[in-house]
Amino acid sequence: MEKEKILKVRDIVLMNVVAIIGLRWLPLAAKYGASSVMLWILASILFFIPQGLAVAELSTG
Repeated sequence: MEKEKILKVRDIVLMNVVAIIGLRWLPLAAKYGASSVMLWILASILFFIPQGLAVAELSTG
């Protein structure tokens, strides 16, 4: 019996986060300090999660 490979919303969101956020952005975020942390959190809520939901919905169709 083979296991069925299914990507869940969490998997898709984490793949997008890893693809977009990399080591090259850490010095830039450190330059702006703690205020940039709020922007990263806001970006993840407004971009990564809805995109993951949309991809998951489209892949079931």
